[in-house]
Amino acid sequence: MNKNIIISILILGTWSEIEGSNFGSITSRVINGRAAGPCEFPYQIRLSHPPFLCGGSLITVNGKHLILTAAHCVSSDMNPENYEVVAGNILKNRQQSTEQRRQVTKIVIHKDYNRETRLNDIALLSIQKPFQINRYVSPISLPKHGQKTGTTGVVSGWGIVDELGPTSNVLLAATITMWPDSYCSSLYPGFYNPSVMICAGAVRGACKGDSGGPLVDKQKNQLAGIVSFGEGTFSQTYGELSSLLPAIPKISRIANGQSAKNGEIPYQVGLYLNGNLICGGSFIVVKGKHLVITAAHCVELDWNADHYIVVAGEVKKNSFTSPAQVRTVTQILAHEEYEGITLLSDIAILEIGSPFEINRFVSPIRLPRRKERIGSVGVVSGWGDSGGPLKNYKKGFLAGIVSFGRYSCDRPGSNGVFTRITAYLKWIEDTAANIGTN
Repeated sequence: MNKNIIISILILGTWSEIEGSNFGSITSRVINGRAAGPCEFPYQIRLSHPPFLCGGSLITVNGKHLILTAAHCVSSDMNPENYEVVAGNILKNRQQSTEQRRQVTKIVIHKDYNRETRLNDIALLSIQKPFQINRYVSPISLPKHGQKTGTTGVVSGWGIVDELGPTSNVLLAATITMWPDSYCSSLYPGFYNPSVMICAGAVRGACKGDSGGPLVDKQKNQLAGIVSFGEGTFSQTYGELSSLLPAIPKISRIANGQSAKNGEIPYQVGLYLNGNLICGGSFIVVKGKHLVITAAHCVELDWNADHYIVVAGEVKKNSFTSPAQVRTVTQILAHEEYEGITLLSDIAILEIGSPFEINRFVSPIRLPRRKERIGSVGVVSGWGDSGGPLKNYKKGFLAGIVSFGRYSCDRPGSNGVFTRITAYLKWIEDTAANIGTN
């Protein structure tokens, strides 16, 4: 008898922290799988609650190490302190010298996750520090947005090896085949939706204990999906990633930089959401008004200005004493044509509660003239670093805003992408002119 697998395509959306939800029955399983080699699946992690709970995948987004798993693995307990990530060990019950452990620091699940249907069953976890990359631990690449899944996939995990058996102590892997939508439409009438799901199946599949683990496109060696659920030994659902990519938070960082001193970059500000540093920004003055300019993607997860503060004059994050100056954010004004998928027009202006006190620690950076050339050398700064400034090295004006980058920022050939300020000068001036007029 064939085992049929449904792969959910996640609808574009944002993420939100959702509390509540019960675990329900987790029935995913790798049945008739083979034992994996020590370095065969270096992206595979296990998520401990404790004890063993779910699988997951190590990914890198703009140089930051993150974990992708299923939302149902974490939705019943949103406290990150209760979770640990283990990488580099194919044995579940035996510690090895190759393993690396990291504490989870933040849990973000898809805004439209439905615990009843497991639609949008996906979660993103932050960890307290990056893994050391080696042959036992390394990230899996993500597909391009809208990329089609191949015809064959590989699923891995420590799940039960048969319907009534215990979970496996060694990491198992199995190969599955993708099927036409018509097959699952007839098998699951009224449930299978080809616009948001992909049909796949084989006599081997995922197992109980494998939830949250990776489904990898065998041809492209890219992460194609996340183990979600199944019925008995015959069906399995995966969340597909190619449509999800824009929902993954865009996080950048500065690699191989040097520590700045107080007063060295007086225009740099830190943007805090609910007390947590999330992005950088730049202090500018337009038409006599003190404003902060940052990336629109830094604020798209929460448009409530009351939840933000900006801090200027301090090079250390989470430092709010002198010479730091803290200001509330009173209004968020993102560009009207900002596109979260492509990050086009990734620019926003923040109105603050009161002007900064200008001194050697806090002073604005000038904007370029309309036809002023960007130059060949720039200075980028920040902690995070999305939203932060790219300054023209010779002339000292704000040339760009950190928007996004591909993979690790410190690898040869990895380039950052910045929002070009000269392209938005009129918008900046018009937006500033309208602040305080209502």
